[in-house]
Parts: sequence; C-alpha cells; structure tokens
Amino acid sequence: MDRPIFSSIRKIKDPFGYHKVRVYNDEQIIKYILSLRVKAQAKRQDSLYLVCGLEGSGKSMFTLLAYHLYCELKNETADVNNVTRNVDELMARYAKLQRNAFITLDEAQELASDRWNEKKSKEIKEKFTIMRERAFISMICYPNPLKVNIYFREDRIRGVFFIKNPGCAFYYANSPQNTHFADILDTWDKYNKIRSLKKFVRYSPDFIVYYPEYVGELRVAYDKRKDENITKVLDRNVEYEPKPEGYVTASDAGRIMGVTPQTIDRYLKKGILHYYPHGVRQYIRKEDIDKILLEKLKSFRHVVGNDANIKKGVSD
Repeated sequence: MDRPIFSSIRKIKDPFGYHKVRVYNDEQIIKYILSLRVKAQAKRQDSLYLVCGLEGSGKSMFTLLAYHLYCELKNETADVNNVTRNVDELMARYAKLQRNAFITLDEAQELASDRWNEKKSKEIKEKFTIMRERAFISMICYPNPLKVNIYFREDRIRGVFFIKNPGCAFYYANSPQNTHFADILDTWDKYNKIRSLKKFVRYSPDFIVYYPEYVGELRVAYDKRKDENITKVLDRNVEYEPKPEGYVTASDAGRIMGVTPQTIDRYLKKGILHYYPHGVRQYIRKEDIDKILLEKLKSFRHVVGNDANIKKGVSD
C-alpha cells in the first residue's frame, strides 16, 4: 500500500520550534501505518501503540476503527473478544491467540507509573517482555501518555495516537527511525513543571488525521457488551421486586425452550416473544413460551404422522 497524499499542511510552533505538520482528511494514513506493521508481523515483530486523550474523547472508537482497517488488510473477520476491557482479559487473549493478531485494551490503569510496585504490574511487564516474537499489534487506551510506566513509555511504545476530540487524532512517532515521542520525554522537565495532558498537546505531532466515526458490525457487538456490563455494575447491591408468578427471565426462557440466547433475542425482535416490565426488570411470560412449544409439538406430530402414512403406503 502506497503512503496516502496529505490534504494540507499546518504550521505549528512548540518548544522545539516551528513545524510543518501534514494533515490527512480520511483514515487511509492509519491503514497505511497498519499495513507496515502487518509486514513486520511476518518478521516476528510486535507493535504496541498508546491511544490517549481525555475521558469521552473517543479512544475506544478509534481502536475499533483501527481493528476494522487491520481486518480489511488481512481479509479477516473482527472478533469483539479481541477488544479487551482490562489487563486480565488482555493477557488471556494473548495466550489464546498465540500469534499475529490485533488486540486492544480499553482500560490500562495497571500500567500507571505510580502503581508499578504492585505485584500485578511486575507480572504484566514480565509477560510483555517475553511475548515480543508473537508479533501482536496492540493498541492500549490510557488517558495520559506521560504517566504510563517508563518501561512502556520508552521501551515498548511504537507511537502515540492522541485523540484530541472524536474524529481527530494527533500522531507522535516513537520508532527507531523517528524518536519524536522519546525526544519529548527527554526534554519534558526542561520546559514543564508537571506532566499534564493539556501541556502535552502543545507539542507538534508528526501528522494530524481526521477520520470518520466507526459504525460497522464490530461497533454493534462492542456497544451491546458495554451496555450489558453497565447493567451488571448498576445491578450490584440493588434489591428488586420478586419475580412475578408465571414469568421467567430471558435466560430461563432459553433453557426451557432448549435454544440459545441468540434465538431468544431473535424471537423478541420478531415479536414472537415479548418483554413485560416488572419494577426495573423485564420478564417473558411463561404462557407465551408454552404456546410456542405446543405449536412445535403439533408440527412435529404432523410431520411424523405423514411419514408413517407414506411408509404404510409403500408397504401396501
């Protein structure tokens, strides 16, 4: 893949001086960077990127877009399980996939510099150290790149995508060929008294990219899982009204009918089954389930009866 042509040049002044920064108006520059890292996978080289920015800036949506572009390059289907929610999930996913995959982490608080004496943090470093040759491409979301542990900041990160706002990212390279992010770190204390994210964005990026909102199938699966997780958190230590007689939960309905949760969802969307609210929860009426099972039984008996008549006619 050829490097995309930038759409404009923006002049930016920072503590290092004046810079001419390339501006791209679509996601192709992101895809181009990923194409280079896919080639590196063939040489057993891993790649770790930080995706930073204030809360609500769109870090997770950026990683979903990047994963989608990676799958386009490799002609693969995205799996929402590769979008992990904590370090435990991340490590479990690394172990399961073995080699050459794209994985993201939504929450990386264990990588904070002020938590590095914790036992879990040291285990994380050890695992990242030994997994290099498995050639994963990883994107880790963390608000402030200046406060990530020094091992990741200086030894592992290949680049930083700072999400200035939804749909706009500043990219700071940190490769052997371009040590821009490392240079910022080396001189930070000379120009700044605190490690503030607001001060970080004063530094000129290598390029700026404006990209579209990701609305593909992976977004649907991600949002559904996120909503389920929010519900679980809100449900903790909450007292509910007792389940009404003659009603069951969706999971119980699946067990009674002998079908998967996906089938129950399909029944609900098609109006074959219905949710009935009770307090803050929703239930399915047992009577509706019995009707469906009765119709299936009748249909089964009709088929079996026809088969018997056919066999009888053959024998006659």
